[in-house]
Amino acid sequence: MDRSDVVVRRARAADVAELVRLREVMFDAMGLVGGSPEWRSVAVEVMAASMEIGRMIGFVVDDPQAKGNLAAGGVVEYEPRLPSPANPTGVLAYVSNIATDPAWRRQGFARAVAEALLDDARGRGVVRIELHATPDGIELYRSLGFVERAGNPEMRWTGRTTQA
Repeated sequence: MDRSDVVVRRARAADVAELVRLREVMFDAMGLVGGSPEWRSVAVEVMAASMEIGRMIGFVVDDPQAKGNLAAGGVVEYEPRLPSPANPTGVLAYVSNIATDPAWRRQGFARAVAEALLDDARGRGVVRIELHATPDGIELYRSLGFVERAGNPEMRWTGRTTQA
């Protein structure tokens, strides 16, 4: 399939369960398997609510062979922060959940989804977009202008009293 043939569309409420399925595909690719199965139903609820209020926008590529299924998809989450000289709109974006069903990889679907997500963020005046890349996706993101952060280590508080 030629990249010019890839049709990306904005995700709808009916796509949420499939986006969560693709999220699980992404986690499998990252080696993050296991855990409680309840996360899926919670993810569907959170994603649907976030998309309804515009805090999250998704773009998808329909499965060319299975009506109702997605071949690829991704979301961008928007977070309001106080504006600053470096971020005049105050909006931060986090690209997540970009995943392609294994049957449809290497067709340009993830690139098309990522470009649509970036276009949406740029259209909102977002000047900082972050993501975490899988080993399979890192070259795609580099080609889109993402760079690894050096000298600015990510720090995270998890609420746990002991380190695992």
